Amino acid sequence: MFQGPDPLEDGIFNQNRSVGGEGLFSKEFNHANNDNFALRVDYNSGDYTLTSVSGYSAYDYQEIVDGDFSALSLFQAVTDQEFEQWSQEVRLASSLGRKFDYMVGAYYQNNRLDSEVSFDLDFAQIGTPVAGSRYNTFVQDSRTFSAFAQGTSHLTEKLALTVGLRYTDEDKKVFKHQIIADLGTTNPNPALEPFFGEFLGSFPHTLVDSRSEADLSSEVGLQFNLNNSVLLYANLAEGFKGGGFDAINASGDPEGFQFEEEKVLAFEAGAKTTFPNAPVVLNATVFRNKFKDLQVSIFDGTVGVKVGNAAEATSQGFELDGLWMATGSLVLGSSLAYLDSVYDSFPDAQCTSAQLAAFPGPPGLCTQDLSGRETQFAPKWRTTLTAEHTMGLGDGLVLVSLVDLQYTDRFALANDLDPNLFQEAFAKIDLRVALGSHGQTCNLAFLSKNLTNQLTSNYGNDLPLFPGSYFSFADRLRSLSIQAQWFL
Repeated sequence: MFQGPDPLEDGIFNQNRSVGGEGLFSKEFNHANNDNFALRVDYNSGDYTLTSVSGYSAYDYQEIVDGDFSALSLFQAVTDQEFEQWSQEVRLASSLGRKFDYMVGAYYQNNRLDSEVSFDLDFAQIGTPVAGSRYNTFVQDSRTFSAFAQGTSHLTEKLALTVGLRYTDEDKKVFKHQIIADLGTTNPNPALEPFFGEFLGSFPHTLVDSRSEADLSSEVGLQFNLNNSVLLYANLAEGFKGGGFDAINASGDPEGFQFEEEKVLAFEAGAKTTFPNAPVVLNATVFRNKFKDLQVSIFDGTVGVKVGNAAEATSQGFELDGLWMATGSLVLGSSLAYLDSVYDSFPDAQCTSAQLAAFPGPPGLCTQDLSGRETQFAPKWRTTLTAEHTMGLGDGLVLVSLVDLQYTDRFALANDLDPNLFQEAFAKIDLRVALGSHGQTCNLAFLSKNLTNQLTSNYGNDLPLFPGSYFSFADRLRSLSIQAQWFL
């Protein structure tokens, strides 16, 4: 039977609780060490190319987070993770320019994740004599194999048909063990279990499970060269993302431990245009993505995050972009994107903070219906305007000035669509002014990101343990920098 380490016997967790330097409830701390290696080898033989891509990725990650975001030391999350992955891909491709081009290949990957997470709570500071830790260890081994093929038939000089297939097979094995322990230890304390169960939905448990899934995805596309200036295309493709296990599922319910695979049917059509006799480039795209069992993660209203599936979602819209060389020294660019992204069916979404406050039962049982509502991080409109001006200064010097204006519409920061957690529409300006040589062998540039110092957020959620309070992560404010480049 697949088995993970016994948290009561290995001392790694307790050793890393003080990685911040001051022990329990120490200062916030974050440390990551990453190793990534890739080796690509191409072998050309006549009309064929054989490609091998070998990869290795690993990381060690330790973190201490002040989970209550307050001046008190009520709740902290301590994480210690190790991850290692190997992959190998082999492809055989024919040369281009034939009546029929093709590519076939295979891919293999295996990885292992070891994770130890503790949620430490000390309520003595607010008059409640409860102090303890919810300690969770999670080990997962994964294996993925896929075989794929794609062929393009040039039916006429102007029309090409592309067809592709991909077979994917995934296996996952997991071990998960959770205990309710004395504060800052891995010593089980049964007396704390009623409190953790009633108020936090956390129960001691051990889960050993596995899942296997296979998928055959297809793709078909058409490309039509209307003339030397206009290319039309359309593409229909199936996508697949494997299911898995919720690493910090607190309840121990086997049914809530797994989340299912996500599938998408994606359609895209558009036109790419260039005009040899006019200084203009225009591109247009329309798209529609239909998701089934969309994978989502939502704050559970206490001290955790649930990973699950929204039944159905649709994301559709259009994108336009273009460039215009207004003069010999001025280039103007613009883009416009419209997105309509909604949950078609999501009847059991997590409740907002206000809904949780009014719910009579345990927080983990509260749900809301988000069917027909927008998805997270999905602004309706986005647009950019750019202007680049080049001016010769003599003596072989050139001054290049670039201004970039970006507008983003209102969007949801949290997956429960709490009305208090939306980022309102905003506009930002970036600036770059560079002085360099005519050949750009060297330059000295002044840069400013977010020139007008707009305060915006990229994520937000409820504060653990403080219903009705919220936090958000701010984007970077105005930055100023000087950049020097030399090209040998």
